[in-house]
Amino acid sequence: MMIDKEIEMKQAVAEILDMDDMVVSTQGYTRKQLSDAFDTIADPSNWKMPITAIVKLDELDVHNEACIFFTGAPLTVEYIQGNRAAVSSPGYYNTIGA
Repeated sequence: MMIDKEIEMKQAVAEILDMDDMVVSTQGYTRKQLSDAFDTIADPSNWKMPITAIVKLDELDVHNEACIFFTGAPLTVEYIQGNRAAVSSPGYYNTIGA
């Protein structure tokens, strides 16, 4: 029935939203924290593309964990200037595949 499908969909969405508070990192970060950090470094037109970004040094760890979580590859620090680091990563396509 249509009502049963609608209830199932609402339950699935609720479960996904609950996952945001789940700790998914060995460093203790939640899925939401990693998602928020990844959104600031990922290519907005396609998150699976290679990454080049500037991050604050005190946020480097969460960005690295986010990159590993979503693409399978860590960030590489290209250079540090002041309290910021230029970082890069091969991205999902180059690490995992299409």
